[in-house]
Amino acid sequence: MFRALSLSLFATALGLAALGSAQAATVHLADIVSDPMAVNDFELAPEFRATTWTQQGIRATQMDGTGEADAIWLAAGLGLGARSWYPNGGDDGWTRLTLDSGNNFDAISFFGGSGWLQSPQTMYFELAANGMLVLSGTLAATFAGSWYGFAGGDFDEVRLRASGGDVSSLIDCPVGPPGPNNGCNFAWLDEIRVGAARSVSEPGSVALVLVALLLLSRFTRRSGAPSGVRASLCAATATTSSVGPPMRTSPMTGWGSASPSSPLHGPNPSGRWVTEV
Repeated sequence: MFRALSLSLFATALGLAALGSAQAATVHLADIVSDPMAVNDFELAPEFRATTWTQQGIRATQMDGTGEADAIWLAAGLGLGARSWYPNGGDDGWTRLTLDSGNNFDAISFFGGSGWLQSPQTMYFELAANGMLVLSGTLAATFAGSWYGFAGGDFDEVRLRASGGDVSSLIDCPVGPPGPNNGCNFAWLDEIRVGAARSVSEPGSVALVLVALLLLSRFTRRSGAPSGVRASLCAATATTSSVGPPMRTSPMTGWGSASPSSPLHGPNPSGRWVTEV
């Protein structure tokens, strides 16, 4: 009876762990897409854009920005290459990431930060599906940038806004009232990678697996399990030990050396002489 109960609980725990991992969106402070199906690194973009740019089916769109011809400064020098996505001098909007196909993201990573030059800085995010909020939170950000990743497969939209202080919504302005060409949003991003996530498990899923392993261990000690069960135990242990960075969605303090408290802005930020292409 104990053997049957143990095996039943083992199967239930593993099933719940798999279900939790499959349905829950997760946040990771790392590049979780090691073998991307598509990449938008903005390297094919012009120096300026008004509102949107798509590359390999990954689209970045500036929402509630100025919409002017030089609103997005892609040659700001931020990021990993010659081009990146940055609202020129800051704006009062936010950045929206979607797939041109309209499909959900399996996993998405990007390198990004805040163009505000003084710490602390934070990046606020929202994950949405069909316009409905799935998950939101505030993460630490820096001017130099770092990796962010979202996985779970139950969202088709990523929304981002970054600034000095603790940003807690898509309209929050902790740095104070905006001025001319100096808004409240300074989120920049580069190297958007889309594909399948590498092995990442949620803390709750790991706990369920460990409970299942404990039950199975008791069963093997009591009745002597066949070699196939012992092999499965070793495989499950190896999978559990390869967990990726933990989910962190609570507000965190930014870091970095103090700098003048003004945003990065492009050449001739108020001149509207750039033609949309």
